[in-house]
Amino acid sequence: MINLDKVSEGVDYELIPVEYVDNEAAWDVRILRGEFTETVLRFGTIKYDGERDCLTFDFRVVESPDDELDSSSEDLQEFSGSILEDILERGINEGWVYGTEKKNGENVGDQSRTNDSTESIDE
Repeated sequence: MINLDKVSEGVDYELIPVEYVDNEAAWDVRILRGEFTETVLRFGTIKYDGERDCLTFDFRVVESPDDELDSSSEDLQEFSGSILEDILERGINEGWVYGTEKKNGENVGDQSRTNDSTESIDE
């Protein structure tokens, strides 16, 4: 099992740009070592859950050497959460991840920073 304390890009995973998905830039994540080596993930919606004071997210397995592996695996859920935490932490520190607030289904907040290399989280 991989140590979930801290994962790092280039050591535990790598980001892979993919063609546009639903008219937005997308990135896949290839796991480089451990139990899920060569598994490729794609994160979906990331939201802040105010009641539980945590982020929630979804993802899917794009490909894997293990044909039975899917997003219902609790070990993969935990590891993907560690990867997402590292991506978000770096992105916030480097200024390429930011949040927007949704009210009544509409985004509110500064969206002028969006470009092809931007990832965002929804609050």
